[in-house]
Order: sequence, then structure tokens, then C-alpha cells
Amino acid sequence: MKARNSFLQYPEIAPEAVEWLQLDLTDLKSITQLAEEVKKRVSSLNILVSNAATITTSKEIVADRWEKNMAVNVLGSFLLIGRLMPLLETTSKRSGADVRIVTIASTVPKAFLPANFQFQFDSAAGLVTPVTCYPLAWRYFLKFLFASDMILYSVSKAGAMVYASKMQELFDKYGLNILSLIVHPGEVATEGVAEANNAFRRMMARTSFMSSEQGAASPLFAATSDQIRADPDQFKGKLLMPVGKPSSLHSVVNDRKQAQGLWDVMTKELARHLEAEDLAPMRK
Repeated sequence: MKARNSFLQYPEIAPEAVEWLQLDLTDLKSITQLAEEVKKRVSSLNILVSNAATITTSKEIVADRWEKNMAVNVLGSFLLIGRLMPLLETTSKRSGADVRIVTIASTVPKAFLPANFQFQFDSAAGLVTPVTCYPLAWRYFLKFLFASDMILYSVSKAGAMVYASKMQELFDKYGLNILSLIVHPGEVATEGVAEANNAFRRMMARTSFMSSEQGAASPLFAATSDQIRADPDQFKGKLLMPVGKPSSLHSVVNDRKQAQGLWDVMTKELARHLEAEDLAPMRK
């Protein structure tokens, strides 16, 4: 339905120019099937934008496994990239290749998580209970301004920054010609923003936030700008603010225990559940 509505909203886009595939980032089988379908349809993949995200009103466990924000915003996206990595890597080895993975992040971890926030990324329990103690500012003030749990969401967005940054480290280590870029699109009046906020803040968003079209400028810059390929070190390991302005990532990215811990925990947990569902293991 949303795909059909998109064509009605933008009649200048020819329907045959876009191929729609169904994906549920909480479902390991759905992720695996989509990746296989992509590999059947195309022989190269130059740009992958990890844009899907969710936000919830409270802790919600999906598929009897993981908290939903972590499942969608971190684990599901991580698995999808992993499933498509052979295609990305093959493309990157071709003459003149410019392969980029763009992860849509946010400034919310810096805004909502205090400097002493205790991340649980180095424990499998952190995928189930990402927040064990809510910040005082949230408990006594901020939670009354938002309809959704911004702390759970912030932790998941920090997790996305961590794995996207770690990917770039590995690409550089193994000499892969792939860029992993992390983008904050700005304050955009999306459906997710409407769900996350109360009526007053929804009204503010409609009047002061960017439209979805305007919010696409930063991800498009990350995905296509010649400036980035000409000087990648200026943009790698940074949070790209609107439009294309490098800024610092959340400090947890530089916490080696948490960063490596998240990578190891996700790899082990996904391996365990993929095996249980009789699905192909992740590529190492």
C-alpha cells in the first residue's frame, strides 16, 4: 500500500524504475530471503542505505528474542548488510567502483543519554534489556514530553553507530574499497516522529521540521557526493550532519569494550538463531 501511494504522490517516477521487495527486519528468514532475491536480480550493488527504523512506547520483545528497537535498528540491519556483503564486495573490486553503505543514525544518543549512561552492548542480555536504569532527566521530566521511549530508541541508534563505525575499521583493515558512512538527516517530519511525540510536539514538527524530501538531502549526499570519494578520510568515522558536515559520533563508538562487545555479541546471537531456524550462517 505504501509503495502504491508513493507512485501516486510522485507521478514523475516511472513504476518500472523502482522494484519493491518486502522486508521484515525482525524476521531472520525475511531478511535472508530478501538478500537472496536481490542477488538474483542484480549483479552489482553500489549503494546500500540502511534507513529502516522503529520506535516503541515501551520495551517490546519481538519473536521471543530481542527488544524491538535493537532488533530492527541494530540486529536486523546488521544481518541484512552481512547478507549483501558478498555482492557489495564483488562490486567494489571492479574498475572505477564506488561502493557505499549509508547508515541513518541520529543525534538522539547525545541528546538523551548522559555521559555516564551504562551501555550493555557487550552482553547478550543487552539485546533483550538495553536499558537497565533510566536517566533522571527522563524519569522526572522528558518522558512526559514524548509519546515513545526515547531512551530505548537512543540506545539502538548508538548501537547502529557502533556497528557502522566498526565496519569501516574492518574495510580499511582488509583493504576493501567500501565506505561505511553514518548520517544524521536532521529533524524530519516523518511518520516515526509523529509516533514518538505528543500532540503539541507533533504540531511543532509539522511547522518547523524538514519535509521527508528535504530530509533525504543528507543521505543522498553521503551516497552520491564526489567530495566524499575524493577525500574519504574527512567523512569516515564521523556523523555527517546536514548537509555533509562531519561531526563527532557518540563516545560509545570509541569504547573498545562496548564496540567490540556489540559486534561479537550480535555475531554469536545471530549465528545461534540462524542455526535454530535452519538458515545459512553469516559470512565471516
